[in-house]
Amino acid sequence: MLIHAVVHMPPVATVPLGVVAMVFLVLYWIRLGRPDVPRSRRIIRRSSIAIALVQIPLLFVSLSLVDPVVHPRAYILCWLACLLLVVLIVVVAMADVVNNFRLHAAESTRLLEDTFTGSDQPDE
Repeated sequence: MLIHAVVHMPPVATVPLGVVAMVFLVLYWIRLGRPDVPRSRRIIRRSSIAIALVQIPLLFVSLSLVDPVVHPRAYILCWLACLLLVVLIVVVAMADVVNNFRLHAAESTRLLEDTFTGSDQPDE
């Protein structure tokens, strides 16, 4: 008798979604390499992309390969690892928010200085 694993989703459903998500993440990684992206923003966002690129295969394994009845320990460990990676992504997102406030404040200060000193005025 053939026994089938009881998983949350079949690999036929999760693999294409994972591949598409990973392709978009890699394209975003490349897009962050543009010279107009501040270095601090590039580092923070690429670190969150790297975490997500690790998490997607782990989600695939958790959803489609590990049977909670047959391998309960592996099932719990996979999902705990997924949860940890989500928490890491949230922490990196909070760092991105703080960094964006810092970049905005610096840009606002620069614009105010340029406005009141007239450094952007063309030479007459």
